[in-house]
Amino acid sequence: MKKKLVAPYIAEAERTPAVLKVLAWGEDLVALIHRLVEHAGHMKDEVAVLRGEKKRPTFKPSRMHEEAGKTSESNRQQQGKPAGRLGSPARSKTGQLKIDCEQVIQPAESIPSGSRFKG
Repeated sequence: MKKKLVAPYIAEAERTPAVLKVLAWGEDLVALIHRLVEHAGHMKDEVAVLRGEKKRPTFKPSRMHEEAGKTSESNRQQQGKPAGRLGSPARSKTGQLKIDCEQVIQPAESIPSGSRFKG
């Protein structure tokens, strides 16, 4: 679990030029630490490849967010890839089903804000 480093709050009266320089220096150090951690990860990947092992996996963004779904669809269309399986024509698997009745079921608990209907 990564901790985010945040500078402590300093009141306006206590912000002397020396304090501001120390805060700027601290921010530069935090940026340097982040770059070094990223570089160390790349070096671990290179060592793993040289040993004949696999790299660390790259994780895709969560699909629960609207933005993630939109970008993947637009990327797919830009790359010219078909939406379905390659080599077989797309067909509706539910096209032969007949719906006798529709029933709306209300959720037992309240729906949290920010959630999205996926079904």
